[in-house]
Amino acid sequence: KALIRHKKVRIKIFNHILAHRPKGRCQFILNRRGTDKANSSSNLNSYSEDQKWKFQTRVPENVRFPCATEPGSPGGRSATRPTSVHRLRPGDIDVVGAIGDSIIAGNGILSSNILEVHMETRGLSLATGGDSNWRNYLTLSNILKEFNPNIIGYAQGNAMSFMPDSKFNVAEPMAMNRDIVFQAKLLLLRMKADKNIDFEKDWKLITILMGHNDFCSDMCYRNWKALPNETRDNLKAALDYLHDNMPRTVVNLVPPLNVAIVRRITQPSAACQIYWRTVCSCFFGFKSKNHEQEFADIVEKCQQAVVVNNSRYNKKDDFAVVVQPFLVNATIPTRINDNRTDYSYLAADCFHLSQKGHAAAANSLWNNMMEPSNKKTYSLSSNVLTRFLCPTPEHPYIFTARNSQRDASRQKTI
Repeated sequence: KALIRHKKVRIKIFNHILAHRPKGRCQFILNRRGTDKANSSSNLNSYSEDQKWKFQTRVPENVRFPCATEPGSPGGRSATRPTSVHRLRPGDIDVVGAIGDSIIAGNGILSSNILEVHMETRGLSLATGGDSNWRNYLTLSNILKEFNPNIIGYAQGNAMSFMPDSKFNVAEPMAMNRDIVFQAKLLLLRMKADKNIDFEKDWKLITILMGHNDFCSDMCYRNWKALPNETRDNLKAALDYLHDNMPRTVVNLVPPLNVAIVRRITQPSAACQIYWRTVCSCFFGFKSKNHEQEFADIVEKCQQAVVVNNSRYNKKDDFAVVVQPFLVNATIPTRINDNRTDYSYLAADCFHLSQKGHAAAANSLWNNMMEPSNKKTYSLSSNVLTRFLCPTPEHPYIFTARNSQRDASRQKTI
């Protein structure tokens, strides 16, 4: 019943956005259903100039994918389906899914004004976006498609969480850490209901990124000192549930971004500043006065609480949780010529990420997966595809805490 009520509210919001959108603007986005599912990029011309400059640079057809992907190559699909999560190659992933908030939901990716930030373009989201391919839109799913073209679960086009095109992206824009168990249960139900999945045998990759709404719009209205422990406990409950109910699974556990970095943005527009005070009042509204450093410290403790949560889940052969910390020390990219904020990475609200920003995040997430646990990068790779790690003959597997103990010092990079 709660889910039905939630759907009705979301539909009302969606219809309100459609009814009040600026005339002549965003029509292509609103009608978009699985943008550019083929390999061509012909419909890129349909985007407005306000959108095009916030896209990654398209990779020409004559440029090969950075890694060898064919069966028998280091990252290619194994000859026989592996039984251990610690011997899992990228090509062995059969199903992708995601749990999270507005970042994972794809809010604002194609926005050219504040109103459009509420559109959820899941098909371009960093973890499970499946529109087109890596040449046009670098996402983790589009990377994995190169290793296994039959992978399923990725989202397409614009879709809210209850719509069919969202697939196994169950993120909710306003979700908080206390919602993570609900999303885990919803994801499990969707997977079990999908006849295209062999639930017991298929290998699954689930990405979790949650916490920004706790920082922005909740912790200053309550006992914020309790938030790190609550974050740890909620994550533990969700991971325990997945551990007990979802076999053959790797969980990418991504600590949230420190939202305080938004303060470093240079020359934000008045619209952006008003938006920040509205959606992130704990950091940019009156509640933040006299508590800025204290709130920043709480965010860091919450990030640490996420990191602590993975060690207990590396004892099984068919389940692993791997912390991918590329957002922990992330900063907003700046322009080379004047060191000012590069707005091409940001949505219209100067808060969420544009398509280019999601591509950079997907690149960084992939690199984390290719790095051993003790050598992971804690920052965002701002230049898409400049540093792109590949599986090697010495270590062809997705890194887990257990297999990271092997020699993985050499890593092929472009």
